[in-house]
Amino acid sequence: MALVVGTISSKVPQSLTWMREWWSRIWKQSWQSCQDCVWSWAIIHLTIFGKVL
Repeated sequence: MALVVGTISSKVPQSLTWMREWWSRIWKQSWQSCQDCVWSWAIIHLTIFGKVL
């Protein structure tokens, strides 16, 4: 276990920056697509409710 932790901690600095960039990229993309989904969902529901009402 200590060997694994030592190996991970020695590789953390470069991999951490890579992970942070990767996560921020995914987060931005997913947030953008999530907003798009919410807007399209809202428009669809408003259209349906508009037709019903």
